[in-house]
Amino acid sequence: FTEVGVALDYSVNWQTREKFTLSNYIDVYQYLTRHSVSAANIPSFRRQLTATKEPLLEVCEGEWEDLGGRAHAPAKLYRRRRTE
Repeated sequence: FTEVGVALDYSVNWQTREKFTLSNYIDVYQYLTRHSVSAANIPSFRRQLTATKEPLLEVCEGEWEDLGGRAHAPAKLYRRRRTE
C-alpha cells in the first residue's frame, strides 16, 4: 500500500462500518490526522465525541465487542450519530 492507499482503505472502512470500538475510531483518527491521542487523554477525547451539544458518536446501548483478552472487559461499541 502507498500512504494514499492506506488512507483510502481506512476511509472506506470507516464509511461502511456500522459499529466500531473507540479504539478503532482512535486508530483511524490518529492515522488520518497525524495527531496522537495519549492514554491519559482518551476519557476527554471520548467526551468530546459523545457528550457535546452536537455529538459525533453515540453508544450502541447493550452491545459489546469481545476482544478475546481475559484481562480486559468487552469494549463498548459506537456508531456515527444519526441526524434527522
